[in-house]
Amino acid sequence: MSNTIDNLRGSAELRQAVANTRLQRTVVSFTLVALIVAVVSLLVTIL
Repeated sequence: MSNTIDNLRGSAELRQAVANTRLQRTVVSFTLVALIVAVVSLLVTIL
């Protein structure tokens, strides 16, 4: 019984880790896009 609970807990933790990784990649992607837009806007303003 304990082994089954441990396996379920491990599976849930793995799914959560995968979800966190996907969220982190999404946030980093949006951050990079925002940075690029900011730099382009700055260059357009200067030039």
